[in-house]
Amino acid sequence: CALLNATAKDVATAQQVFQEMQLAGCTPGIVAYNTMLKVHASASDWDAVKAFWAEMQDSPVTADVVTYTTLISACAKCEGEVEDAFQLLERMRQEGLKPNQHTWSSLIMLCCRNGQVRDALATAD
Repeated sequence: CALLNATAKDVATAQQVFQEMQLAGCTPGIVAYNTMLKVHASASDWDAVKAFWAEMQDSPVTADVVTYTTLISACAKCEGEVEDAFQLLERMRQEGLKPNQHTWSSLIMLCCRNGQVRDALATAD
């Protein structure tokens, strides 16, 4: 995972390291998946974030607060839909995970960026 973090600014290299880990028989854990979600979000590639999230859901790894916060933050960074972010928040809660300060600030930032100040204010309550 340290190698994935080190290559996080280079999407192609990070993806290659992730694939090589799998080919070597190393089963990626939550940190590796969260790092890859962040890598794709940093590249503002919402389609890649969604595709990787789908791959993660097909794996034995269980999403955590960092996963959902990264996905909600990706909505803000990648011009994702506000509705997507609220669906992620709802799913997060259904899984018994409690949003943290980073989760809320990402959601509020997304709402404000999309001119949905009322949603942002409702979120802040």
